Amino acid sequence: MSSAPPEAPKTRRSQAERRQTTQAQLIAATIESLVEDGWSGTTTRSVAQRAGVSQGAQQHYYPTKRALVEAALGSILEEQATLATTWELPTEEAERIEFLLDRLWDVHCLPVNLAVQELLTVARTDPDAAEGIGRLHDEAEGAAIGLGKLLLPEIADHPEFDNWVKVSVATMRGIVGVAAVIDPKDSDVWPHARAVLLRGRPR
Repeated sequence: MSSAPPEAPKTRRSQAERRQTTQAQLIAATIESLVEDGWSGTTTRSVAQRAGVSQGAQQHYYPTKRALVEAALGSILEEQATLATTWELPTEEAERIEFLLDRLWDVHCLPVNLAVQELLTVARTDPDAAEGIGRLHDEAEGAAIGLGKLLLPEIADHPEFDNWVKVSVATMRGIVGVAAVIDPKDSDVWPHARAVLLRGRPR
């Protein structure tokens, strides 16, 4: 009877790999907590428990709730930027304008944006939160404008192009925010808002 081959020795993960894994677990847990429990229900202790790591490890990497949230929002931005590189872009300008609005709308409809909406509200009265969240908001807005310029080089230099993208993003954020807080059916106005934004694009 032949014996089973010996098991290959387990490869030990490097310290850097363990650090990356722990940080990823904490960021994922923070996003889940913000979506499910909101800002007030998210604590460093609850995030550590949800991530399955010690609170000491959590405090080592992200010592405060603000640090956790900023890291989580930064991770979302990076994920969306990576996703954008996989899109198959239409060739016609008119189709690319529609494509831009539709992809930005898809991003605003992700569950995590409910947490972003709440964080923007918190930032209004919390100067400490406002600094970091405001910076990340500006980065997200800049990323949307950058995507628009990439998709629409024909009109990217128009003096109103940046403002058109900003208004488009603000419109989407408003629709999603009202639908989440007041009436889910308010998201049904998006096709009408989309038509208005298309008509108002720079020419």
